[in-house]
Amino acid sequence: MTQARVVVGIDGSAAAQQAMLWAVAECIRRDAALLLAHATGGSDRPRMSAAMGRCLQLALAEAKAYAGDGSGFRVSAVTTTEQPAELLIRLGEQADLLVVGSYGSGGQPALLGSVAHQVAAGARCPVLVVPGGWDERANHGQPVVVGVPASVAARGQLYAAFELAGARGVPVCAVRTWSQTDWSGGLAELIYTDGRSFEAHQQEYVELMLQPMRERYPAVSVRTLLSEDRTEEVLLRATARASLLVLGSRFVDGSPHGRLDSATTRLMQLAPCPVLVLGRTEERTAPLPKIGTSAGTR
Repeated sequence: MTQARVVVGIDGSAAAQQAMLWAVAECIRRDAALLLAHATGGSDRPRMSAAMGRCLQLALAEAKAYAGDGSGFRVSAVTTTEQPAELLIRLGEQADLLVVGSYGSGGQPALLGSVAHQVAAGARCPVLVVPGGWDERANHGQPVVVGVPASVAARGQLYAAFELAGARGVPVCAVRTWSQTDWSGGLAELIYTDGRSFEAHQQEYVELMLQPMRERYPAVSVRTLLSEDRTEEVLLRATARASLLVLGSRFVDGSPHGRLDSATTRLMQLAPCPVLVLGRTEERTAPLPKIGTSAGTR
């Protein structure tokens, strides 16, 4: 069986450093190999090359120190003169997971960087965006947050959230939002009803959607959160105490729209925890392969 591979972008920024530490911890959990990727954006001047080499050497040393002795952790590095987003998207073709910081060395912590946005939109494997102030060890034990989609065909994000929560030994917080007009569960007609009966319908729908995950991951506890507020607002509140937010994709991979819509982009920018953006190759109801296996989630 081919060993899984995680790729992380390195540029010397605080967000990239936290992304690397997150990736190290994930590789240890998954027995995956880590590849540190650094791009100079077209510059091959000697001074830039020397600085690039120092950046990679420091990153390699820090990654090994963070992993500790006896972990079996494997790490390597690559550097090119490509544009950073181009390099990471290319490496993502053969990776199980791409990890990037939310902003680069020239960016601002309050803004989502262009590289993170381009990679999350254009990669063909799952992309994990880590905020600069994140501390993976300090947030150990916090739940994985995921939205309950309105379509069974989009249930892959639930499988991913349960698989990740199971590997961490943490619960899942499953969020379901709605309006008084709803299409959930493939209903052929609109539903208009009073608040209490409508909420009961939504809870029933959530339980139906979660049943396969409960059966496959019986050790993972689940808390459901139902709300009539906007989805992104509820998810943001839930991530105040979370280890990870898992998002699906409205668009199929390869779509001219990319993977991201405005709500996903805003969550990537504002969520205080790492955000995992999954792709979609087609409409399907079967479970997605586990993140961290050689099959990936594509």
